[in-house]
Amino acid sequence: MSYTPLNTPLNTLSQTYAIIDANGLVINIIAFDSKPEYIAAHPECTAVLCTDNAGIGWTYTNNSFVNPNPLPIITDFVPIIQPSLQDLQVTIQLLQQQIATLMETK
Repeated sequence: MSYTPLNTPLNTLSQTYAIIDANGLVINIIAFDSKPEYIAAHPECTAVLCTDNAGIGWTYTNNSFVNPNPLPIITDFVPIIQPSLQDLQVTIQLLQQQIATLMETK
């Protein structure tokens, strides 16, 4: 089996594999220079070369990795409306009145 020393940067590793159990669940992600011999010792598992993102807990179905917790797709949103200059001036006047009232009560 070919291991890369710990002091070697990860970007020099040639291949990353997902270890898949019999149910199609990714149980580990490992980096090797060649296909891991780990699989020979664990025939219930399969090593799949990661060509795209995958993580522990994902599933491997139809030759692709599936995230069990995908990010939600936002389909509706409320646009932020920029207040007009007049609206801002009114707000400032109201705040100034409130400050004046508070100053008078002291």
